[in-house]
Amino acid sequence: MATDVWSDFFETTLSAAVTSSQTTISVASATNAPTIGANQQWVVVVQSASTPSSREVMYVTAITSTTFTVTRAQEGTSAGTWAVGDYVIGTNTAGQMAALAQVFSGGTAGLSSNTTLAAGNANIYYVVTGGTQTLPAASTVTGQTFGFNAGAACTIASAGGSFQGGALTGSTSVALADGDWLIVQSDGTNYRVVSASPSVLGVGQLAKSQTWTGTNTFANVTIDDALGVGGNATVTENLTVYAGLSTQTLTVTSTANIEGNMTCGGIISDSNAEAINIGAGGILVPSQATLTVDNATGIAGQFRTAVQNGSAVNIRVDNDNSNLQTSYFGTTIVGSISTNTVNTSYNTSSDERIKTGIVSAPYDPTWITKVQVRQFEFVHAPGKPQIGAIAQELVQVAPEAVAPGDANTALKPGDEGFRMWGVDSSKLVWRMLLEIQQLRARLDAMEKKG
Repeated sequence: MATDVWSDFFETTLSAAVTSSQTTISVASATNAPTIGANQQWVVVVQSASTPSSREVMYVTAITSTTFTVTRAQEGTSAGTWAVGDYVIGTNTAGQMAALAQVFSGGTAGLSSNTTLAAGNANIYYVVTGGTQTLPAASTVTGQTFGFNAGAACTIASAGGSFQGGALTGSTSVALADGDWLIVQSDGTNYRVVSASPSVLGVGQLAKSQTWTGTNTFANVTIDDALGVGGNATVTENLTVYAGLSTQTLTVTSTANIEGNMTCGGIISDSNAEAINIGAGGILVPSQATLTVDNATGIAGQFRTAVQNGSAVNIRVDNDNSNLQTSYFGTTIVGSISTNTVNTSYNTSSDERIKTGIVSAPYDPTWITKVQVRQFEFVHAPGKPQIGAIAQELVQVAPEAVAPGDANTALKPGDEGFRMWGVDSSKLVWRMLLEIQQLRARLDAMEKKG
């Protein structure tokens, strides 16, 4: 019987198609693959990139560069036909765990309530259906092994020494969900993780992509590839998608409520005018990603707070050489919001290197008398008189200060086709400065005449 070998964090893709009869497969990368000796084997799962439910368990018996020699159709799976780009994942399987259980010299046993284990309980593979199972101090069971397979949610704790391996490193207890497993061995100081469920080690789930439909509620979730939300999904703690990746997509076609932190290494896309909600205290961390919200209403994104004196958006930089925001028209930078320790600046791009036809501006002595300064009240805020301009009037005098809207005077806010007119008063500064320069020139001339 071949002995299993193990590897953490192995994920790659097929670099060549595979027929159902081949006994070798070619992969894009062998990084993190183990060394396989005589009479040893390593379990991998090949999974279709287009049909994630289509999988085959293979046992790798030899590795030469990026070519794996494999035994096909293991653990009840069938030999399939696989395409370039299909996934190859190094993982632990139920068959492997069942075989591993046989090597525990003490056999198997069941645990269902809180139990404090002793040295005499080592080298046993336990099926746990609840409670907290406490390991003895690692210093008292040097070289001894304990195995746990969760038939229900449970906790494995250490009375002395911490767990070492993956996301467990430094922890003195670990929560196992139904179906998880954990195998540890004492090194005399701590418990080294021999094997554990991918979700326990913090390396993602076996499935390379997930689609949530209907209504689903999850606690902490880590997914290493595509996530589609086709129903209402609530993650009560943290959601991490595409850990370490930067090219995949989180697509929300209904509502995703994240009550903790959400980290995504790829593109976050809300293409159907639905919602990605990050709860109170939660943080959206795109991690070199792009957040894209695109829908038919023309509203690309919306942030809101209902808390008095709250803030709908907080933007932070930690040095003087970064912008809070950079604005693009297509691929051209047209402005930014920058800040330093004392000031915030709202910038329109004004670099000489992006301008042409530079001449002194012509002076129009009549423009300032043409600007109609009005007093008015906004329809939604009666009793609060304002002073300013009417955009449709100002556009005739200073068009550069006006953002035009639609031309239909019968439309009201909320009507289809309504587009608000706007005024940027700062654009009038240059005309006023030119007017002041002309006044100064006339005053200087009068003073010279005496």
